[in-house]
Amino acid sequence: MTGVWQIAADTGGTFTDCFGRTPEGEERRCKLLSTGCLRGRVEEVGAGWIRVKGLMEMEEGFYAGWRCRGAGGEEGVILDSGVRGLACEGGFERGEMVEVFTGEEAPVVGARLMTGTRMGGCFPVMRMRLATTRATNALLEGKGCATALFVTRGFAD
Repeated sequence: MTGVWQIAADTGGTFTDCFGRTPEGEERRCKLLSTGCLRGRVEEVGAGWIRVKGLMEMEEGFYAGWRCRGAGGEEGVILDSGVRGLACEGGFERGEMVEVFTGEEAPVVGARLMTGTRMGGCFPVMRMRLATTRATNALLEGKGCATALFVTRGFAD
């Protein structure tokens, strides 16, 4: 299918891997935590902003509306983002690990990152495929919960 975004996401126990192809055929990839968070380390702190190493570079203002959470559990809203970093509520220190998140499921966040779709914006037309190794791993490792199947009479299968 040409002329639309094609995105595939595989959610595992720890990471979600995303692969995308733009309508022009350019390939893109991203990897994020399966919780839907991006994680980085505060590299620099300024008056009202932080520079976080490890975040995907996006166009100015992209991370506005996302949330950020520090190692101590303090949360804040990202008010703006740009060349200086993130203008984020909350007190963060240099060297601190920070999570940046939208509250959406990881495949949605991956699609947002690959297409450059901001919070509140409409996604472009896309064909999306979802897969999960999380359920397969649970079966292989015997970590699932006990399950029962009840079938009524007349169900040949």
